[in-house]
Amino acid sequence: GGSNVSDIKSFFWKWRRNHYPRSEMSNAKSGSNLVKPKDRAMDYLGAFGSMVADQDERRKLKAALGEGGVEYEATEFSYDGGGPGMGRGGGFGGGGREMQRGFGEAKAAGAPMAARSMNALRKADSNAAAAGADEQLAAGDPGGGGEPNQASVEPAIRKNFADTAYWVASVETNKNGIAEVEWQMPEQLTTWKTRVWAMGAGTQVGQADVDLITTKDLLVRLQAPRFFVQKDEVAISANVHNYLKNKKNVKVSLELDGGCLESLGLANAPQTKPTNLVAIDIDPKGEKRIDWVVRVIKPGTAIVRIKAITDEDSDAMQMSFPVYVHGMLKTDSYAGAMKPEQGSASLTFNVPAERNPAFSRLEVRYSPTLAMAMVDALPYLVEYPYGCTEQTLNRFVPTVITQKVLLDMKLNLADIRTKRTNLNAQEIGNDQQRAAGWKRFDRNPVFDEAEVANAVKEGIAKLTAMQLNDGGWGWFSGFGEQSYAHTTATVVHGLQVAKANDAAITPGVLDRGVQWLANHQTTQVQLLKNAGTKAIPFKTRADDIDALVYMVMVDAGQDNRAMRDFLYRDRNDLSVYTKALVAIACHKINDFEKRDMLIKNVDQFLVQDAENQTAYLKMPEANRWWYWYGSDVEAMGYYLKLLALTDAKSEKASGLAKYLVNNRKHSTYWN
Repeated sequence: GGSNVSDIKSFFWKWRRNHYPRSEMSNAKSGSNLVKPKDRAMDYLGAFGSMVADQDERRKLKAALGEGGVEYEATEFSYDGGGPGMGRGGGFGGGGREMQRGFGEAKAAGAPMAARSMNALRKADSNAAAAGADEQLAAGDPGGGGEPNQASVEPAIRKNFADTAYWVASVETNKNGIAEVEWQMPEQLTTWKTRVWAMGAGTQVGQADVDLITTKDLLVRLQAPRFFVQKDEVAISANVHNYLKNKKNVKVSLELDGGCLESLGLANAPQTKPTNLVAIDIDPKGEKRIDWVVRVIKPGTAIVRIKAITDEDSDAMQMSFPVYVHGMLKTDSYAGAMKPEQGSASLTFNVPAERNPAFSRLEVRYSPTLAMAMVDALPYLVEYPYGCTEQTLNRFVPTVITQKVLLDMKLNLADIRTKRTNLNAQEIGNDQQRAAGWKRFDRNPVFDEAEVANAVKEGIAKLTAMQLNDGGWGWFSGFGEQSYAHTTATVVHGLQVAKANDAAITPGVLDRGVQWLANHQTTQVQLLKNAGTKAIPFKTRADDIDALVYMVMVDAGQDNRAMRDFLYRDRNDLSVYTKALVAIACHKINDFEKRDMLIKNVDQFLVQDAENQTAYLKMPEANRWWYWYGSDVEAMGYYLKLLALTDAKSEKASGLAKYLVNNRKHSTYWN
């Protein structure tokens, strides 16, 4: 019910609809007199035809409607009638006037209500006042006036301050449309606006408002900031208003509770002994302001109380203010690493002298090796295969690798379940909470080695069943499916990894897939050779799929020298991902010259963070991230494989490993 609420009448009645009634009857028939040819038919009597009869009918209709009635027009409906009831618009107009009359009575009654409220407030102050000797002002106090031992009225301290004095959602009037509501006014001395909205039957609505004033003959107002900050020096003001008939000597005092503020005395009045009490003379209908300076000494809640006391009337008010600490919570993070040959390492950081010991903490986290952090991920790599060929393969390969790692490192999945901490030292926070943070809504960890072995077996069986008659793999296995180079190369590579990790592969499956890739590669080489001749079809450059197929064929022991030369020639057109694939293949066949150049080509995208000991590949602007060869995560993964073969102890390799470990939970499902 603030100023943003629209008028209730316009809200309900600003829209007007036009109605076009139409009646039809099935038995309505039109007809005319039947007369013989040349005979005279019946006609209106009189010199003026039908006009006189029509006027008479309209007079009868108007008399039937009554004096207050309003005639209907074709498309209009009037709300201005004053007749009783709801018929023909009279009820709306009459109802509106009744409501206005009711609100007029309420508005007229507003002033006496305000007077009664103020008299009650004065009476309460008077009942609470206690006559007695006031404290004697110290000699020499600034502004000290008045007479010694002058009797004074002790004020009631105003503490209850509210934005809304009273709110009631529903009040029902009596049969005369009158309702009375009582409430306790807050203790602000101000003008209040009382607003009332009314709603009756038939959407009869109206509203009215009246101003009420809560005031005193002598009042004091406190002026202070909304909050304080430790170490600040702030002025607090008391504005005293004298509405009494006579000039008054007013004793104004400042009281501070809570231990957060310390008074420095009156502003602009240097003194050896700061005072919080001063006496001033104020003329009738006059006002004066007194300023004190306070120092903020500690955070918490400050209670400020001011009093204005005379021998006839007095006032006081009290407010609470938050006091904030001078400073802010700050976290400084540092990272370091020690090589095996190092005996120690150190970090230097500054601790502020003015700090809060309760909020100060030094936390050191360490891990013996980044490689141990992969243990956290092992239970999440295992998943049963389902769906298309690529989905099956991309769930089968991590499962195979997990099984091999567990065997080689003599790890037990049940032990991993009960481990006490997250092994990635760079993840901050509580150890147990960090470990629990690996739980993902779309992945369930597997802690059963028998289930891992079963998943490997099921994956091999499904990939074997999805192989097509020509030896390749398509997106799905079924009628009308055809083999694709990317899918076949991906599956063959996965089966090669499985075989290297001691998984049992059905005899002939891998050989048939390799043969399909060899035939495909031979065809692509011929197309590339045709580009320099007039032969058709032709292919102008080696692409990313050629790079993937070439690496898989090298792993199978087959090196097509022509394809290697074409890939090296067209390396600038290859993605960062497939540059790393070709470099790995060149390393395996000892073509170190091409390998080193490809490493330089990838290194131009490498960003190293010496402070954090991380490194990552910032992909080029034209990188097609939505294709398989545009994945930045897979590109960094294969580049790390390349560095593990060529420069395993470099900062580039450890930096890439650390970056991937720190960001593995933020990849997407296909990474």
